[in-house]
Amino acid sequence: FWAGLVSEQVAWLRDRAGVQVVTVAPAMAKSRVVHVFDPSATTWNGEPAYWNYVNQEVVNQMVERGVMTCTGKPSVADAWKAILPRYQAGQGIAIKVNCTNEGNGRLDASIQTLNAILRGLRAIGVRAEDVWVYDTRAMPDRYINGCQFPGVKFFDNGFHAPTPFDSTDPSAIIPFSTPPSGI
Repeated sequence: FWAGLVSEQVAWLRDRAGVQVVTVAPAMAKSRVVHVFDPSATTWNGEPAYWNYVNQEVVNQMVERGVMTCTGKPSVADAWKAILPRYQAGQGIAIKVNCTNEGNGRLDASIQTLNAILRGLRAIGVRAEDVWVYDTRAMPDRYINGCQFPGVKFFDNGFHAPTPFDSTDPSAIIPFSTPPSGI
């Protein structure tokens, strides 16, 4: 069953190479999804250790095309500035990843995608030391060790660094900024 779905999905994606913008909920002009596909991003054919078959340079280009398409900006730095318009040097950036499978060989978050995002954030002056990557599950060592930016802090459910948010207040909140206008 799953093999058929995967084959169908791969065929669908191959028919749609390049960049596509999909508007989500047309009544809300701020909602956009950008679909970026490049068949050379991976050579994985089901072998173990899928993460060894991902081309970092291609993923970098894909993320760059995606953020520039999403924001309509002509450069990577301008695109990231549009996504984080109120960013000031020294502010923290938290990135939630998905390691639901906890590194047991099934597909999880790709370190190559995180590396590409971090590369873009550096274009606007974000220091690696100011980035927190977190998940409520265990992040596999191969994920953390594959990060190309020393200083990034990884927090998971205790196998690495536990998240230091320790409020006992049941009404405690973590504030997120209002999304920038035009995105």
